[in-house]
Order: sequence, then structure tokens, then C-alpha cells
Amino acid sequence: MKKTHLFLFILLGAMLAGSNPLAAQNMRPNASYADYIILDGMTVRVNNLSTFDSLRSPHRIYFEMSIGTGDTKKALNSLLAGLQGQVGSLIFKSTNMQFQVIAEKDYRGITINEISFTDLNGASRDIPKVRVRMLAQDMTEKAATGETLRPQLGIAITKQAASNNFRLTLGSLTTSRVSAIYNMRIGKATGGALYFNVDVERQDAKAWKEWFNSGAAKDQKQDGMIVWTDASFNNILFSLQFQGVEFMSVFEYNSDQQMMPFTSFGIHCRNFTVPK
Repeated sequence: MKKTHLFLFILLGAMLAGSNPLAAQNMRPNASYADYIILDGMTVRVNNLSTFDSLRSPHRIYFEMSIGTGDTKKALNSLLAGLQGQVGSLIFKSTNMQFQVIAEKDYRGITINEISFTDLNGASRDIPKVRVRMLAQDMTEKAATGETLRPQLGIAITKQAASNNFRLTLGSLTTSRVSAIYNMRIGKATGGALYFNVDVERQDAKAWKEWFNSGAAKDQKQDGMIVWTDASFNNILFSLQFQGVEFMSVFEYNSDQQMMPFTSFGIHCRNFTVPK
């Protein structure tokens, strides 16, 4: 009798699975929908999209892009160019599990408030991201059209990218003991310049401080680059080049709880690019 019940249970489960119209479809893992931006002819997957639309403009927009894809590099260069003026238009499309568009918003007259990067510290295993905050003067919301997006499969971040490994070069300064780069942002609050902080182990910070205190920081600007790599440190996922670096501040804090003391430098530069 028990065998009969087990057979019927297995048969019923098989019938239910067979009647599920999604069972044979290529479903997205762990997501029932996705958001994309359409910018300069590119379709780029974004995360944590939020919009605040007002009858009195401006409208407010926030989203994130994962670092490590070619589309992110192209989109970020377009957005960085928009820091100098306005982004003509930006379209958001939300899709269901079959990539069919279920909602669309078209924004125009866009200005960029801030572009920032998640902190780099080598210890985190979170996927590094770019965060974008915008204002828009006009918005048009469209009804679902049933359009099917054809995003590139390569748009997804790989597991290797979830490492937060990085390298920094800055003129002739020693950077092998840089422990963290954080507070990376570009926007109105920084006057359109790139600003970030660098934590350097105290034993290597001496040359940095000498360069800063000598007055050379006022006349001799450094060039450099931040490179995001995969877990092996061999493959470059993303890089940010900058020229004419100025040291804005030096912060030191001694604590009995510090296993290894660091010196933090505030860095500022007006010229920066994302290499293609």
C-alpha cells in the first residue's frame, strides 16, 4: 500500500511539472524582472533602480551598474561626458522573465548629480559597482508594449569579478601597501572633479607625506590609475585613469586597537577617463 502511495505522489509531481508553462523556458536565476537603461544606443543592465517623479520637476533617478563589462565602460564614459553638460535622454525599461518590456520611462533634460564607486579594500567579496544619481526636467511614462529586449549574454558579471581586488599607481610613489581606496566620487559636490581617499600603511606613507609637505603638491601634480582586477589579479575588469593629481589632505589617527597604523590621503583631480 505504501508503494502505491509513493508511486502516485511521484506521478502527480511529474504531471504538475509537465503542465508548468515555465518549466521548459530559459528562466533568469533569482530574479523575476530586470531593469535596463538605453543610452547612446547601448542597452545596459542596472541594479537597485529607484525613481522619484514629481509634478514639479526635477525628477530624481538612482541606479547602479556592475563593474567588469564592456557595456559599463561605454555607458560610464557617456555619463562622465554628461557631467560637463546634459545627457540628452535616458530610457529605462523593466522586463519580465521572458525579457518582455512591462514598463518604460523616458527622461529628458538630464543633469548628473554624482557618479560614485563602491569602496575598495581587498577584504570585501561584493561585486564592485558604479552608482549614478541624476536629475531630469521631463519624464514620459509609456504603457507596456510587449517588446522583447535582446540583451547581450555577456552583460552579466562573472563570479571572478566579485573580488574587489585592485591596484593603484600614482607617479613614483610606493603603492604596494595601499590598503583601501574609498569615498570615490565625481559630481557637483566636488566641482566636477574626481575625489577619493587612500589609506597607506604608515611605513610607506613617509614618502607620500614628504611629497605633500615639501610644497611639491602645489606645483608638481602626479598622474595615476586605479585598476579593478579579478580574483587572480591577472585580468583587468575596469580601470580609471587620472592626470594632474593634487593631495588635498592628510589624516592620521593613532589607536591602541590599530593592528597596523595607516595614513589617509585625500586626493583630487580634474582630468580622468575610463579606457575603452
